[in-house]
Formats: sequence, structure tokens, C-alpha cells
Amino acid sequence: MQALWQGEAHFQEVRRIEWWAAPYSTVREGAGWFAKPMPFADGKWYLFDHVTRLDKPSYCPGKTGDVVVRESSDEGRTWSNPAIVAAGPGPETAPDACGVVDGTTFYDGQTDTWHMLAQCRAAQNAGGWMMCHYARRGSSPMGPFNPDPAPAVRAGQLFSQICAHSGGICDPGKTVDEGTPDIVYKKDGYFYVTFHGVYFSKKPGSRLVKQAVRGVAKTADFHHWITSGADLPDAPIFAWPECQAWNPGCIGGGEASTLIAGGYQYMMIETPNVSTDCTPGQQWPIALLRTPQGSFPAWNSPLWQRFHIEPLLATSWPGPQSKCGIQYPRWAVAGDHVYILYEDIGFDDTTGRQKASARRLLELVPGGGPATAVNPDAPR
Repeated sequence: MQALWQGEAHFQEVRRIEWWAAPYSTVREGAGWFAKPMPFADGKWYLFDHVTRLDKPSYCPGKTGDVVVRESSDEGRTWSNPAIVAAGPGPETAPDACGVVDGTTFYDGQTDTWHMLAQCRAAQNAGGWMMCHYARRGSSPMGPFNPDPAPAVRAGQLFSQICAHSGGICDPGKTVDEGTPDIVYKKDGYFYVTFHGVYFSKKPGSRLVKQAVRGVAKTADFHHWITSGADLPDAPIFAWPECQAWNPGCIGGGEASTLIAGGYQYMMIETPNVSTDCTPGQQWPIALLRTPQGSFPAWNSPLWQRFHIEPLLATSWPGPQSKCGIQYPRWAVAGDHVYILYEDIGFDDTTGRQKASARRLLELVPGGGPATAVNPDAPR
């Protein structure tokens, strides 16, 4: 990664992991994440995905979905059939009654336990987006996880504390919907987790616009959280001023993924410039930053270093109807190999409908030039 930072290496597309293409042909599966930490002792990769369901109970006003996991023994060339990890919708009284979506999964070798933290919704979407925790004992994640009976995080629970001392960069009373969690690592008995939050602000013309920040907290049990202390910033770790200089109108950060390498923490993060929803006409590039390993500085700290190429990733199909052209960038590590997996989505400028899509796997290889390069002929 240091070679990338110095312009002596780049990411090259090596293959695609497309569930909608043969032999998998599961068109409603995507928005996935790799299990951590990688690589696993058995050499397997585990990739978790959200699957949109066609059926839903009367108490769910919107779409619902499951989380599934697949395993690969050949670094993503072939994959197993999916195993259901968390079924959505759940029982009407459950915190995930109306489904579970974007998440993070971590294997704790000390306790031989898998942990999954994911966005969830209750019946009638009461309380907005929350986060739910699921666990599974044993070395393999290929099967059902047990859900906790209560939410791990309620909407606004963490950002009401994080934003209270943020110097006005976010509103402690209005920043809600903690989501897209990323378990970075476990240290001294605590899991360190980053997550986004959104809030609403009035702009000229009284247009209600979403803005987003990313925060960090630590927890020993996924129900009791610490947001400030010697190793936590007591403020967001990413906010809109960090991306507006190169992405005009940037509203802040969305989903993010963190890689530990060479004494640094490298964070890829979504930086949309209209909304955290898929809104026609917006840019949705991916930025890259780093900070010394073991630190989570506040968004305006000089400890954050920005990559010299901005953005790191951009859609292959830009246009007026672009909505969220790139989503869910994730790191993967296998031995000495570093990968990025992300979803590259195109839309027809006339109809606004999706016209192309590629779930690209890029590998870090020696050589300068553009930081990332896609391959039209990459194998599936």
C-alpha cells in the first residue's frame, strides 16, 4: 500500500464476481462485504450479500431482504451456493422485522465466535434505521446466525453523543440512521466500529437535503458503546469539508471500508454530492484516506492524509441519469495480495434505468500510472 501511495503501484481489474451472471444468476443479490479478518487459516474467502425478497408481510411498508454468505477456496474465481445468515423479514416483534441489509462480519478467534452487525428495520419501519447484532459459534460462518432480541444501536443513539462536541459539523439532535458499519479490529477486548449517519439541513430554496458524516465507537458486547476517550475522537472521522474541494457539492461520507497495512489504516469511503439515496444526476465517487494505525482522528485532524489522486474510484458509465454509479467498495487480503471489490453501475440517460453493471475485483500490482484500471475483458 505504501507503493500505491507513492505512485509505484496501482489496482488492476483481474476478474468479476457477478451473481446476476451465469452460473449463479441470482439477480437480487448484491451490496456485499468480506468477512474479517482476512485471510483465514483455511484459505477461504467469505462474502456476505443482501438479497431482496419479493414477498413481504403486511407490517413492512418497503422492501425486505435476507443476508446470505458464500465461500470461495480459489480467491474468488468460483463460489459456493449461498447459505442464509439472517432471514428478513423477522417476527413482527423483532428489531429486524422488516429486514436486514448493509453490514460487517468479524470472526473473533479468542472466543471462536462470528459477529455480524448490520442495518435493520422494525415493523412499520418504526424508529428508522437501526443496527442489529447476530452471532454464530464455530469456525465456519456458513449457516444461520443467532439474532439478539434487542437492537444493537437505535437511530441517533451514537451520533447524539458524537456530534455533541463536533463544533457544529453535525447536529446531535438530528443525525440519525447509524448504518453501513465496518468492524475494523478487536483490541483489548473492544471491537472498534465505524458507521455513517445522516442529517437534514435547509439549503437555499428550502430544499431538504441529506448530509452525512462517519463516526467511530467501540464496544465489548455490541450493546454498550463508548464514543469518546483516549483512542476515540469524540467527533466524526469524516465530514463534508473533506471532499467538497474536489467533488463540488459533496454532502459527506457514506459506506466505508478500512484496511490495516504497513503501519497505517487506509479508509475507502463513498462521497456522494446530492444525497445518500440513489438520486439521478449525482456523482458518487470513492475517496481514499489514511491515518496512523490504531488512531481514529477527528475529521479535521492533520493526522488524516488524502490520497494524491481524487477520487480513487469513479463510475465507468457517467451521465445525467447516474444515481449511485459506484457502491460498496471493500478491501480483501490474501497473503501478500491486496484487492478491492466494488459495484460499478450504469444508467440509461434516456430512461433512467440500469443499463450496465459490473462487480469488479481489482488487485494491487507493481507499476505507476492511474491508481485504478478496469479491464473490459476481465473474466467472470
